[in-house]
Amino acid sequence: MTESPFRFIVSGAGSASFNMALDEALFLLAGRPVLRFYRWDKLSVSMGRFQDPSALSRERVLRSGYPAVRRPTGGGWILHGDELTYSVVAPLSADGVKAAYRKLTRFLGCFYRDLGLDAGYACELSGYREIRRTEICYAGNEPYDILVGGRKIGGNAQRVDRRRAVVLQHGSIPLRVKPELLGVISETKSELEHFGAAGLRELGIVEPEDVLERRLEKAFRETQGMLESPSEPTEAERKLAANLIEEKYGREEWIWRKP
Repeated sequence: MTESPFRFIVSGAGSASFNMALDEALFLLAGRPVLRFYRWDKLSVSMGRFQDPSALSRERVLRSGYPAVRRPTGGGWILHGDELTYSVVAPLSADGVKAAYRKLTRFLGCFYRDLGLDAGYACELSGYREIRRTEICYAGNEPYDILVGGRKIGGNAQRVDRRRAVVLQHGSIPLRVKPELLGVISETKSELEHFGAAGLRELGIVEPEDVLERRLEKAFRETQGMLESPSEPTEAERKLAANLIEEKYGREEWIWRKP
């Protein structure tokens, strides 16, 4: 991958299968760095690439009507919908995976601080104690998760191709965290309530989504460098995403398989 200004794709709202397929297509075809902003066309559940599907109740998910998908990255499951979502495809630096994660999340810290929130990496906060990993992305915390006032906000995950020295990172910035909805698809909502995950609205941020997206774009420009004007995915990227939907992201048996 060449070092160059980031392409900038603003996809709007897409289905769960399309969103994950396009992220993987951008990763597999990476020739230049890319930043993508997108939304979800309905409440949707995503599981981590290696997550055991027993972490969720398939019966409850089907009954809820929420589409389910498996991400091309790791981590726990998330209920998407009322959020801002981004993905970044970038060169993997020689410093390794953790350094890449920290570098690529700098714009999130800048974004939160620009909103007046006291945001920082968990490991840098006084009294930090790593909470055990849980099946719900928002319920635990790891050293480079971002906390505001001691509450985890959002979740980010990566996939790395060391041979090509390319990293895909995508993440969720929740506007609201609604534990009552989690109970519809799982019996683990008490974990989320106990650890106090937060969305922007719970933290007092009332700006509309389009304004927040512009602030997020500004933070990326300030921390990651040049960003081109918004453009569309290429024909090759769209074609590969369609193939990935047909091969796996649109197939229930693949989504619910045990890795």
